[in-house]
Amino acid sequence: MDINRALTVAVHAAKQAGTLIKRNYRARRQKYSYKDAHNIVTATDRAAERIIINRLGSAFPDHSIFSEEAGMQDKSSEYCWVIDPLDGTTNFSCSFPYFCTAIALVHRNTPLFGVVYRPMSNELFVAQRHGGVSFNGKRFRTPSRCTQVNRAVVFCTRSGTKREKQRFGEMLRLLAGRVRTFRVPGSVITMLCDVVLGRIDAVVTNGHQFYDTTAGALIAQEAGARTTDFRGNEWQFRFGRRSDLVVSNAVLHPKLLRILKQASL
Repeated sequence: MDINRALTVAVHAAKQAGTLIKRNYRARRQKYSYKDAHNIVTATDRAAERIIINRLGSAFPDHSIFSEEAGMQDKSSEYCWVIDPLDGTTNFSCSFPYFCTAIALVHRNTPLFGVVYRPMSNELFVAQRHGGVSFNGKRFRTPSRCTQVNRAVVFCTRSGTKREKQRFGEMLRLLAGRVRTFRVPGSVITMLCDVVLGRIDAVVTNGHQFYDTTAGALIAQEAGARTTDFRGNEWQFRFGRRSDLVVSNAVLHPKLLRILKQASL
């Protein structure tokens, strides 16, 4: 398996899909439909997904592919691509430019690399396991030096199920009087990239599907951020599983965990 070739193909696929997303975003307000009681999908989601699947499938016909909208193409391979063609569909549909495209390659439940492309700002994040992170071609590590909870800017979001909305309300109640401020911009992968860049100090989110977190969580880990669930267990890829995430620098992280452990989240 040529990892460098696979990474190059993934970057090109993400950028090609991002070009389509950007063009459609600027065209008009997006129409959408409900794919279940809590989640929407647009024609752009599906079109971007087709671009990525076709590109990956052509280059690696023996690999399995899982994508948010199309589901699993199972080739009984040790390698599986995990795709979120448009993370932040609601933002996209409301003309709020906070969304991204994410691609990860997983080998036997171990993510090998993650690629995230933010088309509206032309920002590319690439992480390789044990190989660090690059942002637009430059290597870096998590720069936020905030160590006090009452000075922390925290981004939060949640999945759309009824239970996760209830847990989210309790999570915000716990954080509201303790952090400097929090924001709920949507798109968990985009938020994870922002914490890596130091634009914010932490991300706290609950109940997201594995395809919503794989590429972004690997980027955060490889950038030096602590990445755990609310109980302090290190994030690990689990196919088909939802996950909670607390992501920040190593000093701030245990202080956030102590707050979140006060309730049965």
